[in-house]
Amino acid sequence: DVEFVSCTEKFDTSTPMGRAMLNICIVFAQLERESIQMRVQDAFYSRCAKGYYMRGRTPYGFDTEPIVMDGIKTKKLVENAEMDFAELMFQMYAEPGNSYGDITRYFVKHSIKVYDKALQRAFISKLLRNPVYVQADMDIYEYFKAQGVKIESPPEMFTGDNSCYLYQGRDVQERKNKHLKDQILVLAPSEGLVSSDTWLRCRKKLMANKTFQGGRKAKNTWLAGKVKC
Repeated sequence: DVEFVSCTEKFDTSTPMGRAMLNICIVFAQLERESIQMRVQDAFYSRCAKGYYMRGRTPYGFDTEPIVMDGIKTKKLVENAEMDFAELMFQMYAEPGNSYGDITRYFVKHSIKVYDKALQRAFISKLLRNPVYVQADMDIYEYFKAQGVKIESPPEMFTGDNSCYLYQGRDVQERKNKHLKDQILVLAPSEGLVSSDTWLRCRKKLMANKTFQGGRKAKNTWLAGKVKC
């Protein structure tokens, strides 16, 4: 039962007029907040469409160097010594008989670490889905177009020289790893290093993977949730 009185804004919530004025200010404050949010989003997607590097953690196997695109300062991805290990992941997973476990065991056996840690399967999955490694040619263009991705770069630019940036779109579905519809693809200024054939084989293999719930309660049999592949 505490009332709020402001000396500067003349708010006094103990009176009907004071409560009404406070609510009006709250509405306009919310409007300003949402307007700022919309302007930031518009600027983000505008920069995405032009192929600018949008910050975040640098992908594994790359460093960044400053460049100027269309008079705007941005950054470009350049490969480093770790790229050999990233390419090895693609080559191994592209083989039909190999799995995440085979790759992690190989890296452990040869004492290869990623960011000074043992390689994790979740990291492999994220890396293999990233088109920043691929040599973007017309096969890549046609694949993403068939998946419903919004491609900002014209098809004649897909010559296999550059890689791609894939950004989450405004109306993207929750399962963005499985469903690419409405995500944004644009050619990156960086060089593509993994062949489109190898990248697509990995991508299609990833899309075919099934996910299973862990720790399910038995419904039809007492073995449900206990027997796993």
